Amino acid sequence: MPPELDDPWLLVGRRGRARPAPSPHTPRIALARETEAEEESGPVPAPPPTRSPPLEPTDPAAARLAAAVAATEATLVSTGWWAGLVRALGTVTRAAEGEGGGTEGGGAGAPPPRPPFSCAAAAGLLLLGLGSLEAATGPSPRSQAALACLLARHVEQAAGGRRPRLVAADPAFTSADEAALTSLGFEVLPPASALAAFSAAVSPASPWVAYLPHCEAGLTEAVLKACGGGGGGNAPPIALLGNSLAALAGRWSCALPNGRGGRATVVDPHGGGRPDRALGLVGEGRAVEAGLVPVGGGEQSRRRSSTLAAAFGDTALHLFLPART
Repeated sequence: MPPELDDPWLLVGRRGRARPAPSPHTPRIALARETEAEEESGPVPAPPPTRSPPLEPTDPAAARLAAAVAATEATLVSTGWWAGLVRALGTVTRAAEGEGGGTEGGGAGAPPPRPPFSCAAAAGLLLLGLGSLEAATGPSPRSQAALACLLARHVEQAAGGRRPRLVAADPAFTSADEAALTSLGFEVLPPASALAAFSAAVSPASPWVAYLPHCEAGLTEAVLKACGGGGGGNAPPIALLGNSLAALAGRWSCALPNGRGGRATVVDPHGGGRPDRALGLVGEGRAVEAGLVPVGGGEQSRRRSSTLAAAFGDTALHLFLPART
């Protein structure tokens, strides 16, 4: 059940927009705050080791884009955004396992439900909705591509050196974008082909990471449907990095009277259809998320990281639980 309109408190995003607080029925266990992240003990996670790209772009424009993405990786490390993602992954994994380890269902001695995702088992990374690396609207696509590259190498390291399959798709890609991403190890496909390849490859035994930077709910819904979407009580075997699903549920809770007998209708603020799979997972308490915030790096680095907030603001990492039986 989504939060009600008269909820007594609100969460305020990085851009100052108020959004409804998560429902008590939603295990938004790891909604990180910078102060909370700073209080966590332990060293700041190191970046995964670099490796030579599989191809060197011959097009000068593509080479410049690939070099800009590679340089941005160092910026994400120094400003704490990479550490924030690693901390979020650890926090949301512990939260999901704790939520799955409750006493409900399964019977005595039965193993508790667990999210069907682990970095060590991840077989691929799907990058959808990145936008053009050549866009003149700011550094966001390059920063998001850099985060995807760091995450891909983190998965590779966790899997003992086995390289995950990297798939990227966006109708906005230019030929230079495609060449740059190919040089960074991505297989660039049309969006429909990328979703089909993802759907054919993802499974509980072969989970994937899905990174949808600032994408609308319709694309999130398409990804959830492509990997099972929680139907029949199954958990989507993915780690979903994208817009907060709890915030999405909050937007859909804003019911407006339709003028017919006092009934209410929910209006999608972006004009798309109702994302039933996403809302169902949230409403059933099967979506666990951690907000992405920078960790460490000092005050100077934190001021520099503010320029990256547009790339990662309101981004959350999600894991999913199977239904309790």
